[in-house]
Order: sequence, then structure tokens, then C-alpha cells
Amino acid sequence: MPHHSWAGTPRDHWLASPRVRRRTVSVLLAGCLVATACTGDDDPSDAAAAADEPTDQSNPASSTDAPSDTVTPVTAEPLTEATEPPPTTEAVPPRCGDDIEPSGPVTITVWHGLGGDAESSYLPSAIGKFQQQHPGITVEFEKADAQYPSGLLEFADPDGVRPDVLYGSNLTVKSQAESGLFIPVEACTGGTTPPQFDGLLPAVDLTYRVDGTMWGAPFNVSTPVLMYDGNVWSGAGVDPDQPPETIDELLATAVELQEAGAAKAGLVLYNKSALWLITETAAKEGRLLLEPNNGHDVDTVEIAKIVTDEATALLDELRRMKADGAISWTKENHSDEDLIALITPLEGSAMTMHTSAALGEIFRLQDQGQIDVDVRVAPMPGPAAGAIPGGGSWWLTDGSDPDKVAAAWQFIDWMTQPEQIAELAAFTGYVPTTPAAVEHPITVAAWEEHPQFEVAYEQVAATPGTPAAVGIQVGPMVEFLQAIELGAAYTIDAGRDPRTELENAVFNAMDMIRVYNGD
Repeated sequence: MPHHSWAGTPRDHWLASPRVRRRTVSVLLAGCLVATACTGDDDPSDAAAAADEPTDQSNPASSTDAPSDTVTPVTAEPLTEATEPPPTTEAVPPRCGDDIEPSGPVTITVWHGLGGDAESSYLPSAIGKFQQQHPGITVEFEKADAQYPSGLLEFADPDGVRPDVLYGSNLTVKSQAESGLFIPVEACTGGTTPPQFDGLLPAVDLTYRVDGTMWGAPFNVSTPVLMYDGNVWSGAGVDPDQPPETIDELLATAVELQEAGAAKAGLVLYNKSALWLITETAAKEGRLLLEPNNGHDVDTVEIAKIVTDEATALLDELRRMKADGAISWTKENHSDEDLIALITPLEGSAMTMHTSAALGEIFRLQDQGQIDVDVRVAPMPGPAAGAIPGGGSWWLTDGSDPDKVAAAWQFIDWMTQPEQIAELAAFTGYVPTTPAAVEHPITVAAWEEHPQFEVAYEQVAATPGTPAAVGIQVGPMVEFLQAIELGAAYTIDAGRDPRTELENAVFNAMDMIRVYNGD
């Protein structure tokens, strides 16, 4: 997903995004790719009917039934036994699972959100293997485009055609789960966690649950890491084997690298990394950013705890360092400008923060002789270990064609098996998330060749499965985080007052939650 710069972007751009009410099924969303979901207890026909019913979005209260004023009178006569047995509800037969096969050849559509080499090489290869093993299933896949600034897109093409499988960002779990348009993956495995996720890292497990139910099947889990060029560090007299472990050490190292003249700037930042310095620090401290419970398993949040003395002091220091030249700032991240700055230190920077998923492409550039960099990777500096899991998962559309539903689940089930997760992790730098994936020979070989891959895994493995540690979970999460991201960017890049910018950002972010909830 691109991370847009504040430059040239209207301050109130997020207020122009579609006003979606919590649990409204008529608006369909996507972040990196995004959509919505069905409740596990709903009858599929009820969900489909609900999706077709119009809602009055100009008056959110119009779609809520008022409580009945009718009071059932209490009789003074003793109750008698019922002459007929109470009505029973027959269980709805499952439409997906290991023992449910399509009745014949079927074609399913998959919308994904991968980019780079993962999109051009890994995914076509993986789908080719799937089709070889499932000759009756043809997979048509395409990349769905996310719309900015809202991060939302319609979960359908102009003709109303929806994919059978949708890749959903970790930022859109709650909105998708509340949409009524998806089948939770646990519905395909008897209401329990799919067996391929035995031993799933706790932070990843919690990320894809809403009200205790796993909705999306975790697939490409990433995490931010600190990347730097060991050659530049050595040239500056800075030990590349001793990366900074705290934010204070990070900033001091940036100044030391700049003053040594080894690079134009000691640290390169962009919008997303500015956000990470706020959210990751809170997660490492086990500190909630929203009350209650960072939004997990609650209908609404009441208090934002983002504007702190520590956060404003950090932003103030970062804007000063940028003004002094110790920090360089890149704008939009469409073409990995931060990585370009990293690998051309005389023109850019000696150190940056980036997703672990970029490591595979960096190593391939090295192998091709296109760059000469001593790629070093360290955990994100902070008060403790751990990092918020990013990435995405596969979502099963609640479609009307039982053959497509059955085949779509087989695709999701296959793509999230340990071997496929290990292959993805070895190719990209995504995190293998279960013991079976970590111990797979593919992972073992990749980590032996490039030990840098293991840093991201160790970060996520050290993250407890608590709401504070995995970050917020709210319906309009894309808009919420983008508001905070832009507030931080205004401070650092434009030199604005940090407390004012952060307070304005929080006000707009909380307003998005109120709009989503219909308040």
C-alpha cells in the first residue's frame, strides 16, 4: 500500500472518505485490498439478503430498529407444560471444509494486494502449483487497486461481480468482519482454528480475530525493521555489529553518521516510519493508544491516549534533526525511495526503517550485481522487544455458488499451509508464523543464506498476544492511522508544532470512528 506524503494533500482529506456505519453491509471496503465479512452464526441466505437491502446513510439511525414498547402481561395462573415440543433450528450444512468438493470443474477469482517480485513471480508460481494439485479448479487472479486518501474501494466491479477470495490487509480486519460479506475461516474447520495454524504466533493470531473468531487466514505477515549499510557505518567509525537498541541511541547514531560525513544524512524517514515511531513505541511499552482495549472486541472506543509528552518530545526532536540535516525525508513510497536512499549512501542515508518484506528483493539485487551494499538488519529500536504484525490474510467471500465457495476454501487452505508460507517467507522476508513453517527446510535454508530474515520473525515471536502489543483494531483503521501518520509528517517535514499537529490528527481520527459507528 503506498504511503502518501502530506505535501500537496488537503489537511481534511480523510473527512471526504465514504461515511460507513459499523455493521453496515452496503459499503464495501479495502485497504491494501480490502473488503468485509459475514458473522459465523448467520444463515448464508440471510447474509445475502442483508447485502441487497439499502440503508439510509444520511440518517444512520434509520437502519436501527427501535426497542419495542410492548410488554407481555404476566398471568397469575401457574404455567402449564407445553403440549408441543419447542421449535428447533436445524444446523446449516457447512459449505466448505476438507471433505467438501466442488461438484465439477470450477473457476474462482482471487483479488490480491501483493506487489513487486511477490506479485510478478511468487504468486503466479504458487497458483500454478495449486492448479496442478487441484486440476478441477482454475484460478483467475488480479491485483485490486486501493483508492487513496481513504484507502477504501468498492468490493465489486462496476457490474457487481465480486471475487471468490479477497486478500485483506491487517488494517481492515474489523470492518471486513462486520460487513456480513465473508465466511470466517473457522466455519470451514468446524468452528476451530484451521490445523495449519497450530502454534500460530500469538500476536498474529489476535490480529485476525474479532470477538474471538478468526476471520482471515493469516498469510503474509511482515514487520518493520531497522536496515542499514554496514560499509557506511564502518567508514564512519561506527560499529555495524552494535545497532541502536533504543530511540535515543537511534537518534544519536544518526547524528554520529552525519557528522562523520559518511552519508548526506544519518537516517532517512518517510510518513510510515514516522507513524511507526509512535505506534511501535507504545506497543513495545504495552501501552494502549485507545481505551478500552485498543478497540479489540468492543463496539466503540472512548479515549485516545496518543498525545503524550513523550510523543510530542520525540516529534519535536525529529523535526529539529531534519532541519539540521541529520534526517532526510522522502515523500511518497511508491518506488521505494527510502531503499534507493539506503543503497546510495553518498546521496541519501546510511540507515532507514522498512518492512521486512523488502529484504528478498534487496538480496536479489545484490545477487544480480546491481548494488554493492552490506545489508544489515536489526530490530526496531524501543523500550522492549516485539513489533506490531503487518501484512494481510485471505478472506472467503460468502457467495451464492456452493461450488465456488468450496473451491475458494481449498485455495485458501492450500495457500496457508506451512510449505507455502515457508516459500513466501524465503522469497520475500515475510515472517513464517508457525513452528511447522519455521522448521521447514525451505525456511532453514533461507535463514542460513541470509540470517537477516530471522530478525523479523524474532520480533513477532517476542510480541505477546495482547491488544496493547498488537496495536489498535477499529473499523476505520486505515483512515485513523493515516490521520496520525500525516500529523507526524507535518511536524517532522514541515516543521510544525508537534502537540498542535498531533492533537488535530487525533481529533480527526476519532471523528472517523464516530462516523463509522453512526454517532
